[in-house]
Amino acid sequence: MLNFLTDPLVPVERNDGAIDKMALPQILAALMDDDVVAFPALRPHQRHAWHASLVQLGVMAMLKAELSQPPTDSDEWLGILRNLTQDEYPNDEPWHLVVDDITTPAFLQ
Repeated sequence: MLNFLTDPLVPVERNDGAIDKMALPQILAALMDDDVVAFPALRPHQRHAWHASLVQLGVMAMLKAELSQPPTDSDEWLGILRNLTQDEYPNDEPWHLVVDDITTPAFLQ
């Protein structure tokens, strides 16, 4: 159900002017490639919070994976992000934007 790790949900403007929808691991990999110009769906007041959230998620994932350098590959980002929650939630529940069971975590809820 709208899995932020696997479903391309976020519009991203790339250096070549293309706007692609990406999942979180793709976004982080594109940021590492310096291939993100903007997030066109964001309002100006949301930019700082979005940036801070991306940085915090990336750092938490890197720390748990004991990495000293951020990955540049979206598959590696997927693995280390999933590693944050897979012990308790093997079906990516915390990464879903919507869940059926209100006792189950959902992304930013």
